[in-house]
Amino acid sequence: STSLRGALLRAVVLVLAPLASAIPLAALAGVLVSVALHMIEPRAMLRLARIARAEAVVLAATLLMTVLRDLTEAIVTGLALGALVVLHRMARASGVQATLEEEAPAPAAGPGADEGGPEAARTLTLRLRGAYFFGSSPVIEQVLDRIVARPRRLIFEMSDLALIDSSGAQSLAGFIRRACKAGMEVVLVGAR
Repeated sequence: STSLRGALLRAVVLVLAPLASAIPLAALAGVLVSVALHMIEPRAMLRLARIARAEAVVLAATLLMTVLRDLTEAIVTGLALGALVVLHRMARASGVQATLEEEAPAPAAGPGADEGGPEAARTLTLRLRGAYFFGSSPVIEQVLDRIVARPRRLIFEMSDLALIDSSGAQSLAGFIRRACKAGMEVVLVGAR
């Protein structure tokens, strides 16, 4: 049945192709505009503009590129702008939450105990969330570098980390190396 339809369509195209050359280009352009207008849903575009402005900008830019340039450039433009929107949203959804816990000092034992008293041990827990990738790693690095308290133990809670790419992994590894050189104990929890 499908092959029969294909053969029939092929025969019609071959027989009527010479007649199609007689159709004025203005009439063909009118048909194309009519088909394009039926493909566009103005209500859906208005809803999109109200709900998601970034996507509406991508849609408008793609539509303009289609009209002013050509379809290939419009597709490339739409894909590039869409990727930028996604990367921006991923970077905004990423972050670090810090929790500092003071542990009670261990009691001094014996006559040789330190006169100044034991110091409280600090544990800093850093909960990484979202995506740690090239778009968010500079922001997360700034947060990590601003850690003023020198904890004895540093815990990276990574169960809420959905994605980590090679630049994020290198950034995290560099910070861990610096923390270890500073005498901190580093623990990774929940890493996938």
